[in-house]
Amino acid sequence: MAHHFPLTKTRAIVADIGGGSLELIGAVNGLVEHTASLPLGAVRLTEHHAVEERGPVRAVRAIRKAARKKLRKAIKWSAWSGAVVIGSGGTFTNLARMAAERRGLASTDAVHGEEVSAAEVEQLLEWLSTRTAEERREVPGLNPDRADIILAGLAVTAELLDLASAPSVRVSGFGLREGLLLEMVGGATGPVADPLRPLREFVERCQGDRRHVEQVRTLSLSLFDQLGDALGCEAGERFLLEAAALLHDVGQMVSYRQHHKHSYQLILHADRLNLSARDRSLVALISRYHRKKGPSRKHEEYMALPDADRAVVRRLSGLLRVADGLDRGHTSIVERVRTRLMEHRLSIRVVPRLGRADVSLECWGAQRKADVLAALLDREVTVAPAAI
Repeated sequence: MAHHFPLTKTRAIVADIGGGSLELIGAVNGLVEHTASLPLGAVRLTEHHAVEERGPVRAVRAIRKAARKKLRKAIKWSAWSGAVVIGSGGTFTNLARMAAERRGLASTDAVHGEEVSAAEVEQLLEWLSTRTAEERREVPGLNPDRADIILAGLAVTAELLDLASAPSVRVSGFGLREGLLLEMVGGATGPVADPLRPLREFVERCQGDRRHVEQVRTLSLSLFDQLGDALGCEAGERFLLEAAALLHDVGQMVSYRQHHKHSYQLILHADRLNLSARDRSLVALISRYHRKKGPSRKHEEYMALPDADRAVVRRLSGLLRVADGLDRGHTSIVERVRTRLMEHRLSIRVVPRLGRADVSLECWGAQRKADVLAALLDREVTVAPAAI
């Protein structure tokens, strides 16, 4: 980011208004304390309240009433009164540009860090609600493509600022709320003796499950050491896998459902990990592919890599997926794995820490995520408990 928001010594609410939902993140002294996802997206509200058909003034009143009702239930506002409010997304960047124009300043794309008062939000909302969609398309600073949904976005913003007793909103020029979280969790830069230390510190600041990621790291490296030659891995790739294993779940700080994608964004923009630009890009993609579908030609970020780097991502994500599955229950119950590479099959045998402990969940987890590894080796992969 071009500017840093001073979030480490204050309470802050990060609001990201998308098309379908409003995402809220509450942080105290840089640590996330509360998250909420509400059906208050600008497109959703515009369509539901039929803004143009009903009339903008009436529709805005209805949207504000509905937004206030849902916002009141989402957060205990007395605990967040006076918090810094930071807005991310198209509603806020367009708000900043319109405010700049009304102040007699030329609006630009560089709106990151701009501050718009609650009074300005109310005034703009009131004025815009008296204009038709066609008239709003001519408003200086407003992207014409957002003229139909800007009223809903500003209505939600106005209610949010009122409930938070916030005098203004600070605008982020970044569309992803992960960028704001990076500001919250960022730490000191500079060289360190242990290259893994900044990665582990980042996991801690993202409130990650340290026990789980360390277990995945151990199992990933074991698989690398046993299968690396067969996969064509080079020595330097071991560190990339180790880094991805530690960082693969940091996206859960944002939300669980798409945390692999959030992990990708957090890692990609985390310039405090002491990773080179290339390594950061590779680690981010390897982490992104630890769940759901593996590397795909449909993904622009993956296809933008050179052929050799795409091969690295395929190899290491294949190993990481299996290792993550081997700790499906986040219990660290697996002590080690033994592999046997045969002509048509790769056998992975799982040894539990406690004698005859049940590792069926871990075997199932690894088996269902072995697809990428199986394709790379052109062999069937079987995962089962080791014979005692």
